[in-house]
Amino acid sequence: MTLIQWFIFFLVVQVIHFLGTWKLYKKAGRQAWEAIIPVYNAVILMKIIGRPWWWTILLFIPIVNLIMFPVVWVETARSFGKNTTTDTVLVLITLGFYLYYINYMQDVTYREDRSLVPKSTSGEWVSSILFAVVAATIVHTYVMQPFTIPTGSLERTLLIGDFLFVSKFHYGARTPMTTVSFPMVHDTIPKLGVKSYLGSCCSYHCTHLCNATFYNTYRFLRTYLVNWRFSICKQVSLWGPYTHDHRKFPNGTRHNS
Repeated sequence: MTLIQWFIFFLVVQVIHFLGTWKLYKKAGRQAWEAIIPVYNAVILMKIIGRPWWWTILLFIPIVNLIMFPVVWVETARSFGKNTTTDTVLVLITLGFYLYYINYMQDVTYREDRSLVPKSTSGEWVSSILFAVVAATIVHTYVMQPFTIPTGSLERTLLIGDFLFVSKFHYGARTPMTTVSFPMVHDTIPKLGVKSYLGSCCSYHCTHLCNATFYNTYRFLRTYLVNWRFSICKQVSLWGPYTHDHRKFPNGTRHNS
């Protein structure tokens, strides 16, 4: 998507949010126009649901926001008395559009002093797991991520199954391989040994990894590094030369950093 397309998408999201919550803002003692101002509306919403303002930052961090949006939807519903299991399920399966029903069809009352402490053991577990998932997602996506070598293309330098860490500070965040994938894993689901994504893993790049020498593959992937087009294959290949493995490259060459 281009920058203009992302901007249009952002505006559409703001309109959807406004249409689904402006009455709830008023019932919480705020003004209706506060629900339409980008970013500011999120800060106000955090005050309404009794959560810290820095949750707003999490809403704008890619990948992390996919976890935070459902949490905010549920918290918004509970702030207006919709705290049953049925309400929670309806909020989630409708992707937040259940708030439209609450906003226009229900005569709800804002609960300013509601308890934020989970009322059950299962609630405490869910809260703790969500916090752990958000923290792990931030680290894996933007700081560093562990990998295992998936193919034999790096033989004599790195072996299949070798472990390594990829620095996201140096190489950037990983671009998703496909639209649908199993979260929090790499190319294979642990214990099952099956692919964690739909389709083939960057088939074009893997073809080069399988059919070219490591040195030529490294040069090929480094060219694409300029365009920030990452995949597991590229990250593994680029990280390899910086390990402490002193084995030589094919044809007796060595990488000079």
